Amino acid sequence: MSVAREGILNNPIVISELRKAWNDSEAGEKVCHEEGGFIVRDEEGKLSVICWSSGQKDRTSIPPHSNCRINDLDIIATFHTHPNMSKEFIQEPSKADRLAVKNDPHLKGNFYMGEFVISYKKEQHKITRLIYKKI
Repeated sequence: MSVAREGILNNPIVISELRKAWNDSEAGEKVCHEEGGFIVRDEEGKLSVICWSSGQKDRTSIPPHSNCRINDLDIIATFHTHPNMSKEFIQEPSKADRLAVKNDPHLKGNFYMGEFVISYKKEQHKITRLIYKKI
């Protein structure tokens, strides 16, 4: 059973966890850091999120995961935040982001959809909405 991108981004549990990751990343603050995680599916098709350890200002580390599974759950997608709002940081998925996903031999499962980067749209110095970009 595959899960469409819209199904992930319309799932209230997943969206709540993505927003929590964004808030936990302390976006725009001097202490901001990347947060990330796995979006997983159990045997009944229920989606949930397994968060990674907090990252650094401009990177995060993915915990071990074999064969696109963790804790006996299928990894459907991964995500991380881009909380740095200064001009020297891009909000789009970076080349390093794209290569990390492409070159990870354990993110090649039949149901894996890709990585979402959570960033912001800034208008008149306010965050107006979070942007979920799929790599």
